[in-house]
Amino acid sequence: MKSYIKLQGPPLDKGLQAMKKLAKDLPKLSKGAISEETIYDSKILMGEFDFVFSWKKKPAKKDLRILVFHIDEVMEEIDCRYSIVTKD
Repeated sequence: MKSYIKLQGPPLDKGLQAMKKLAKDLPKLSKGAISEETIYDSKILMGEFDFVFSWKKKPAKKDLRILVFHIDEVMEEIDCRYSIVTKD
C-alpha cells in the first residue's frame, strides 16, 4: 500500500523539502510507532501526486492517523495545504 500526498501549496518547494525531512525523522517523531519496518520507502514524485510513503503491509488506522498528524504539523509550520490518499 502507498500513501500519496498532493501538495496544494504555496510554497510547493518548501513543502517537498518538509516532506523529505519528515520521512527521515518520522521514526523518531512517532516514537517508533512508524519505522523503517513499517514504511520502507518514501520519495518525491512527478505527476498527479508530489510525494509517496510506501507501506510494507496494509497500515492500521492508527498508523495512518500518526502519519497525518505529523504531516499536519510540518505543513502548518510553512502554511502549505495538502491532501492524502492511501491505496494499493
